[in-house]
Amino acid sequence: MDQFTDGALCSLCKKYFDFACSGVTEQGYRKLGDRKSTWRCPACKNKDHSPKANTPKASTSTQSPPLSLESLHHDLQVVLLKLSPLAGLVEDVKGIRAEITNLQTSLNMAHEMISGFTENIRALETRVKNVEQNIEVIPSLQAEVAKINQELSDKEQWSRANYVEIKGIPYLKEEFTAASRKLKAANPDLLGFPNGGPIYINDHLTVQNKNLLSKAKALAKESNFQFVWVKHCKIMARKSPTSPIIMIKTERELTKIK
Repeated sequence: MDQFTDGALCSLCKKYFDFACSGVTEQGYRKLGDRKSTWRCPACKNKDHSPKANTPKASTSTQSPPLSLESLHHDLQVVLLKLSPLAGLVEDVKGIRAEITNLQTSLNMAHEMISGFTENIRALETRVKNVEQNIEVIPSLQAEVAKINQELSDKEQWSRANYVEIKGIPYLKEEFTAASRKLKAANPDLLGFPNGGPIYINDHLTVQNKNLLSKAKALAKESNFQFVWVKHCKIMARKSPTSPIIMIKTERELTKIK
């Protein structure tokens, strides 16, 4: 049972009573002054301390006095005082809820990041597998490249089967070619061979450029171009000695010959 420190104190039983149960108002109790030390609670007043204790009057004095407005107010204040910590508890609960919400948000973000990392790892694993597969194919590819290079070398050598290399001429290639053209045509008997067809000395063009040169000469003849020649393995044309030089690299550029 709670001990009251602000109430009516009985001088006999030494118990505190709230004013609602003591039968005296708080204002009346305060007015007693020094007589508070002789105040007795209703129970002690009705005890048998005199010859009149067995009178019928004592049996009616045990009824509880009616509650006063002051006592109700006091009880209400006591209840409110006990409930006052609840306000702080509510604020604590709100703070905990906010922290839980923030924690949930952080967990969701972490989950999204983990999902992204997982996808990146899977992509890297796929790339690693592809690299491993390519590494297994590299030896066969190297062998295939070596085979192709050898075939190209053989074809290149075969394409030179009908050509000879002339060394020791004290002129540049272009000067030698230009000088040989002035001879119009050399005869095989100059080299000690029986008579045959003429010998021509020209730039060594690829098959594609040879065909391009033939088409350029045909168009030049139709368009009255006077000159079509090869210099530094490049096909050139000129309509007259004073006209600009046209360079032909592709079949599309044959339209320049008009």
